[in-house]
Amino acid sequence: MAAMRSPFGSELLQGERILWEGRPVAKRRFSGNDAGMLAVGLLWLLGTIGGAAVAFITSEWAVLLFLLVFVGVGLMMVPGYWISRAWKRKRTSYAVTTKRVLAVLEGRVAERRGQLCSTA
Repeated sequence: MAAMRSPFGSELLQGERILWEGRPVAKRRFSGNDAGMLAVGLLWLLGTIGGAAVAFITSEWAVLLFLLVFVGVGLMMVPGYWISRAWKRKRTSYAVTTKRVLAVLEGRVAERRGQLCSTA
């Protein structure tokens, strides 16, 4: 079995070494932010679907096309939020080094954050 390559190798400063390296917990967790996002997303989605249904029944095609854009936004607010979170969770790595705390998001766009830590 091949050893897994650390995503932090190219990010380390001279003389810096990794003290701890890990990944987020893969389990799904439902937080207060999730409840708020779900509530707002469902209200948004139900409102726009209702409006689109009325526009369809009354044959207001311009209004229907306009509202379908907002239905798409509602779909991104409800299932898209959790899909995005799961995608990021799978591709995120954390490390504590002798000088910094690092978080790296792998994938199409690499995101690197580092903060110098004082030991005094």
